[in-house]
Amino acid sequence: MYKEYKIFAHLSINEKSIKENNSYKDSGLYHVVDLYYNVEFESKNIKADFDIIILKKNLKRTKRDLSNVMALIETEFINIAEGREYKIFMEKYYKMFEDKFCKEILGGYNYSFYYYIETFNKSYKGSKGFKFINKDKDDYALSKVIDSGDIK
Repeated sequence: MYKEYKIFAHLSINEKSIKENNSYKDSGLYHVVDLYYNVEFESKNIKADFDIIILKKNLKRTKRDLSNVMALIETEFINIAEGREYKIFMEKYYKMFEDKFCKEILGGYNYSFYYYIETFNKSYKGSKGFKFINKDKDDYALSKVIDSGDIK
């Protein structure tokens, strides 16, 4: 029905027994995004976030090779997080990782781009998934859990 649009849907469900300071979510949109919806659901046992991002297909996008992006993210995350407790990493080092992630690793994306990072410690319990609807050949979805001991 909406063939001129591409739609990205992301769902994250977390068990509420995990304290908020044990899980941190960060997502970002770059420039031209036509519509963005966020629905939050909370019950006695779970907390869920559902994000829907709608982009026009006919926008001219910057081409960029994503084949090494995950390796760069993994290397940078492990360099900064390895051997540190979750609380110390989040208080003192996460900003360093985020700055490098946004400026150097994803700096070439000018618009119509969405990213989602979830940082959590070993007591985290939850599930997540994403899907492109009406996807094109230039749509990329990179997903990986990077384990650095106490921090994932």
